[in-house]
Amino acid sequence: MRLLIIALINQIVYSVRVSLNTTSCASVPMSSTIYLAMMQDVILNADLWSDKPEILSASYGFDGILGIPDPFNEKTVRNAGGAWDALICNKTLDNGMSQFLPANMTSSADVQQIINGFGFPSYFGDGIPVVFSWPVLPSSVHRSSFEVELNNGDIIMPDAVSIYPNQDYNERNTVVLISPAFGNRLYPYENGALYPTQVRIVNYPCSFKGESLMLVGPDGPVSAVGLSWNNTGHPYISGPRLCGAKLSRMNAIGDDGPPDYGVNSNDGISLYGERAQYRLRLLTTGGFTPDGVLGLRPNMFESFFKVRVTLSDGEIRDLDHVDEEYIIEDGYRLTIVGLAELGVHFSSTNSEKYDDCYLEDKDNQIDIILEGDEEAVKLITHVVIPSESEEGYLPFYNPGGPGLKPDVNTRYTAPSPASVQNVSINLDDPKTVTYFIPLKEAVQI
Repeated sequence: MRLLIIALINQIVYSVRVSLNTTSCASVPMSSTIYLAMMQDVILNADLWSDKPEILSASYGFDGILGIPDPFNEKTVRNAGGAWDALICNKTLDNGMSQFLPANMTSSADVQQIINGFGFPSYFGDGIPVVFSWPVLPSSVHRSSFEVELNNGDIIMPDAVSIYPNQDYNERNTVVLISPAFGNRLYPYENGALYPTQVRIVNYPCSFKGESLMLVGPDGPVSAVGLSWNNTGHPYISGPRLCGAKLSRMNAIGDDGPPDYGVNSNDGISLYGERAQYRLRLLTTGGFTPDGVLGLRPNMFESFFKVRVTLSDGEIRDLDHVDEEYIIEDGYRLTIVGLAELGVHFSSTNSEKYDDCYLEDKDNQIDIILEGDEEAVKLITHVVIPSESEEGYLPFYNPGGPGLKPDVNTRYTAPSPASVQNVSINLDDPKTVTYFIPLKEAVQI
């Protein structure tokens, strides 16, 4: 069934690559077929994070590292304030043999990468991820629907916006805004500091279909005009956080994006098979990476997370180990299997391992995969991120982080604070929505 649905969607996506060639207000570069394929109205089993359309987060992400002109190399990335990790990676060649080869990793992007993912170019752009409670209607996403007000009163329209890297069909609730004018790296109390104070959705219909930004809820698309977010944090003072956590039965439908783009087959079932009984999906305010550059790996739960259960007598227990069968209450069992919704599965027979060379999608979703008794799973109440507050735990960084070898003269984004996130239990009603061409209305599944 899942393959049939994906085949239907792929047919829709590929057909649009040749049929869509204009927008209502401004042309999208037609060389970017990747962008056009990604921005089609395909939403499949996507999470509804609250009962109403709202912005859950729209915090200033990082400064100046998106859209670096040629030549794109370590020198130009570091000059722009980005991080660069030079690694030696064990890669599997086409002939099946493995070989250690140099590999460069960075969260910065060149101009063509921005065009591919965002439709329009931007140069030395800053990033703002806008996280909505409901998925956006991709064809309604246009830069003219967003206004960013700065602390000096300036109003900025982004150079480019996109659902990238949240392109999986069951994601699509985060829109990333890019512009070099959003801010700088000065702390708010320093002279010359520039930073966003509010992000708002405005009625400026300039999308593919000539409509303002729409969100897709249980009854279909609704306007997002009027939604806003007041920004009180600063990424160079405090790092990314969680803004949602949902527990549901494992369902991998929709957990792929357009063909030949991004990271697919990274869901809990693809990684853990029948052990993936439950999915505790985390929603982040920005990219969660170990250092700003390297990818989070499926075997890194114990370095970053705890799952908290609250027993019937009020006792609180934090579960902090994978592959340990916890007896929670009345003999009911619960095991943390590992992380998913990152990159692909590596088995013990792969030459490639879960190491610094691991590639993952770096989007706003991370899954904690669980197995055990439903009675035990229902007792989960929180996800804990200790960060640096407890020995043995590491903080997260957004893509503006320092990497493995930071430059001593560069100010990078700050590590995540310690935090505790409430978990919504959705075992009986997963609160998801599906909407895609040629369907005429959203269908809850």
